[in-house]
Amino acid sequence: MQFYGWWVWLRFGPTRNDDLPVARLSLTRRVATIGANIPIAVGLGFLMTYTGARMSYTDALVAALSVTAQILLTFKYVENWWLWIAVNSIYAFYLLPSQQLYASTGLYGVLLSLAVYGLVEWSRIMRRQRQGATAARPSEQPEATS
Repeated sequence: MQFYGWWVWLRFGPTRNDDLPVARLSLTRRVATIGANIPIAVGLGFLMTYTGARMSYTDALVAALSVTAQILLTFKYVENWWLWIAVNSIYAFYLLPSQQLYASTGLYGVLLSLAVYGLVEWSRIMRRQRQGATAARPSEQPEATS
């Protein structure tokens, strides 16, 4: 998924003057995105129980959310950062500490802070995009005639 995302960003990147704007999902797409993760996580969790994983359903949930977050990141939907925040929080505050994997817990704490930073930065970019779109619109006032 990361190579596909890289390809999309190179294809539509600023060198071609066709940069993908940062956008939000519609409410319907948000619900569908989260709704799709539930059966995927349950199915994957069920399969992972046969691997001997101690927390198969939690692992499956973060795997499903991670793939979804990467897809949303590829198309510059700001909601990707909320999913990364959720994934990194589950790892940093539950999954890894419960397995006494403290170095990895620290790593996911750093990744969590980067996801928060990404959310803040992309929110700023969206505000600038909206301001630019508003400034680019022609004036709504009728022109004065002499």
